[in-house]
Amino acid sequence: MIDTTWHDTQVLNGIGPVMAEALTGVGIHHSEQLLGHPDIVLAQSLADLGGLTVENLMAEFIPQARLLRLDGLSEAQALDLAQRGHNYGTLMLSDTEDLMSTLDGAGHPAEMHDLLKAQLGAAQRYQKGTLLVRVVDPDLQPVADAEVFIIDPPGSGTAVAWTYRTNQRGYALIEMVSAGQSAILAFADDRAAYLPMALTAQARSLMLVLDRDAPDGITHDEAVDGPVAMAVPASRPQVDLADLADGTLLEYSGMHENHGVLTVFFRKRFKLTWRIEITSVPQDDLPAEINPGALLLWTGNALTDTGLTSLEARLTLMQGDPLTF
Repeated sequence: MIDTTWHDTQVLNGIGPVMAEALTGVGIHHSEQLLGHPDIVLAQSLADLGGLTVENLMAEFIPQARLLRLDGLSEAQALDLAQRGHNYGTLMLSDTEDLMSTLDGAGHPAEMHDLLKAQLGAAQRYQKGTLLVRVVDPDLQPVADAEVFIIDPPGSGTAVAWTYRTNQRGYALIEMVSAGQSAILAFADDRAAYLPMALTAQARSLMLVLDRDAPDGITHDEAVDGPVAMAVPASRPQVDLADLADGTLLEYSGMHENHGVLTVFFRKRFKLTWRIEITSVPQDDLPAEINPGALLLWTGNALTDTGLTSLEARLTLMQGDPLTF
């Protein structure tokens, strides 16, 4: 879980009560919300609002909001460096001792190791994307403390890249985003939202509506009834096939020491991540002539071949269609 510190807009030097009230009027309560759009698009959309201009947004307020994100810098240090014209690119290339001298002269002394941490954070964010995600319920009301996951790549069951939690207004800020195919998941109170998407190294805002059930498992009946948001494993504990409910779907992975290895097409909550359970069965208990990737159905104490591969099943569910066997 990655913790995000949220700053009121009035923390930014130059934003007083009038500007802050104008920003609140358009739903911007935190300086971090200034990072969810390309700079020029945001600046043009907010220009002439309560004294805001393209110039002060681009040159002052957005750079300050960015440097506030860096571990190792206090608020005063981040705002001072931003007002001196620093951004992620210039900060990561600056001589650390020069930065120390600058801050010391401004009355904001910094330790060498803290500045090095800030420069590393700037390098990690440089030319990377930012996602401002808002999680809402079906009535479009913000959902606090929802968990937001970035899955890479979608439906492959390989990696949870990051995990975040929304603030009281339903926002999660996701930084250091690289371009590529991925998917965003959100969960709260047994409700889920799922969005496969192409990430870019730019700023972007999106809304996730918790309009799906988030069951513990994916069985035949649930799959046929409709799509289920996929999640991916952090660990793979062994389970006994006999303990699984009738209708559980399993993916055949291959043979190991005369036993077929099966991954349960099933998810269970494990602390703040998700896991997929695995089991193994003697070769004689497997359907004949199946290949790795085959999707099997456990019912009546026997395994049958659904005729689908696990990849076909995931793609079908991701597209919002039910599975048919």
